Formats: sequence, C-alpha cells, structure tokens
Amino acid sequence: MLIENQQDGTVKAILLGLPDCEGLGNTETEAIEKLSQSLQTRLETAITETTSLLKIYGLMAIAIICLPEVFRIS
Repeated sequence: MLIENQQDGTVKAILLGLPDCEGLGNTETEAIEKLSQSLQTRLETAITETTSLLKIYGLMAIAIICLPEVFRIS
C-alpha cells in the first residue's frame, strides 16, 4: 500500500498492483478506510461477475449435453 499526501492537504491511499483501487481522505486513517471500501466493492463486483459467468457456462453445458445434435462438430 502506498500513502501519499496530496497538495490540497488530503491523503491518498493506493493499493499497489491495483492502481484504480484507491481511497482519498482528510487523514491517513480515513484514506485507508476509503481504500478498504473501494477494495470491498471491487471484490463484490468480481464475485457477481464470476457467478454470472458460471451460470451462463453451466446453462451452455446443459444445452450441449441435452441437445448434442445442435452442437455437433463435423
């Protein structure tokens, strides 16, 4: 994690390796809390997207098993 004091007096916390995941606050503690919230949101989004993909691929697998003639590869 990188903590930077900004010219306007605020503090920015950045998670190295995830440059779009940052927190900005009036204090170091507040910036870290905002970073934590940002990371939590990112994680929740990733879980939702992964769950959606698994559902889609699961439906595709069922369709291939139940309708093999539609998906026949010559």
